Amino acid sequence: MKESVDTLAERLRQANTPTAKERLQVLYWLKQDNDPSISAIARAVRKHRNTLQTWLSIYRDGGVEAMLETKKSPGGVRKIPLRGRDGVGKAITRAKSRIKTLW
Repeated sequence: MKESVDTLAERLRQANTPTAKERLQVLYWLKQDNDPSISAIARAVRKHRNTLQTWLSIYRDGGVEAMLETKKSPGGVRKIPLRGRDGVGKAITRAKSRIKTLW
């Protein structure tokens, strides 16, 4: 690892997201003089050891910035297209008003 323990500690203090803190913590522990095993670190952060290996692989390929980069899932395909969403909302409102008049 290129970063020093002090650099990692400072980045850990400045981390904004839980994901970033978790990943930086793993690097910090691995940088220690008597670094614990990947399995021990995985148990400490409650992740599978393969997850940590994936993080470390990303770190080896692109450094800390690549490891801390979080990608947003594109999500699923909308069941109701945007153009039809307003019509559904109006239909629900009308149905609610009819139910109120029945009671």
